Amino acid sequence: MSAEQVLRAAIAKQMFGISYELLPFHLADSNSLQRFCRIGIAGRRFKKSALAKNIKRISSKAWEQINRILTVRGKQKNIEKGRQVRIDCTVVESNIHKPAVSALLYDSVRVLTRILGFVRESGISVRFTDHCRRAKRRMLAVRYANVVVK
Repeated sequence: MSAEQVLRAAIAKQMFGISYELLPFHLADSNSLQRFCRIGIAGRRFKKSALAKNIKRISSKAWEQINRILTVRGKQKNIEKGRQVRIDCTVVESNIHKPAVSALLYDSVRVLTRILGFVRESGISVRFTDHCRRAKRRMLAVRYANVVVK
């Protein structure tokens, strides 16, 4: 793949929200995407592993330069003013469990206690009581409230 093809495939992937698994299919299926990515009609089809490997090779510095160039070009053509940035969050499957409300409450008590401890260590006089043990007991009591012990 040429560098231009890789960049254009990455833009198409991001623009349409396509996964690496579906990108080769869409590139093979769509004549407009083939023309955009500069892939010939009877041209070689790219596998998902090749696409993913090459797109991931584009460094963050390169993306930054691409964004700067596009912003300058948009300003010149009065398409974009370049004053606001929209950032999307991408959901990624992971092995982290879905937190329960009781666990979130315990985590907030734990983090607040840690932050107040840092404040106290920095020399600022702060009065607070560490309720981590009590919060943990309450969290476990709520978590196992429906468990029947025989």
